[in-house]
Amino acid sequence: MVIGILLAAGESLRLKSRVTPKQFLKLGKKKLYQFSLDTFVKHKKVDQVVLVVNDQFITQVQDEVKSYAKLKTIHVIAGGKTRQESSYLALQYAKFHIKPDFVLIHDVARPMISELLIDTLIAKLKHYPAMTLARQINDSLFVVDDKATLNNYLGKNDIYLSQTPQAFEFETIFDAHEYARKLKIKTAIDDASLLFLMGKKVHVVTGSRLNFKVVSEDDLLLLEKLI
Repeated sequence: MVIGILLAAGESLRLKSRVTPKQFLKLGKKKLYQFSLDTFVKHKKVDQVVLVVNDQFITQVQDEVKSYAKLKTIHVIAGGKTRQESSYLALQYAKFHIKPDFVLIHDVARPMISELLIDTLIAKLKHYPAMTLARQINDSLFVVDDKATLNNYLGKNDIYLSQTPQAFEFETIFDAHEYARKLKIKTAIDDASLLFLMGKKVHVVTGSRLNFKVVSEDDLLLLEKLI
């Protein structure tokens, strides 16, 4: 069984111009989180979805996802104070209530995730227990000092931009989260970084430029144009 975990419990602190958390902003006929939800619900190889939201939005979201009930089972649960905690709570819930074999963990702030990328990850789960989407950069990179002056250039050939979903054998990523908790690590960048911490290999799968993360007003404007 393959499940999708959709993380939508963030407070959107970097999008300071908005009062509503960005995952609940309405763009066209849908809210931001519903773009990812649509893609996962409609994907034939994803069996169930766990949607993680801030506890104050649970009732609202449960009502909003009722229309998907005929297509797929969606579990709406409360998230934690950090991304890592929200991911762990979803994995813990899945372990005891769903018992999946594989899991894809996705940030709903990347609304343009495609069925093709999900297909690719699921197909490769036969060969790799842990994967992350990523895109090689095209721009030049340089370091800026504390006076906002160009300090040094970096080589770009080996630098990638991390994306989600990240895909795992379920027990592999669950064990990684348990290991991180024992070490009292609470603010991991993403799930794959926890495996890297354990010395485990994470396979990199080529992502897409369109699978960008909505962080700024410019990102919202771009998304509106794409829609």
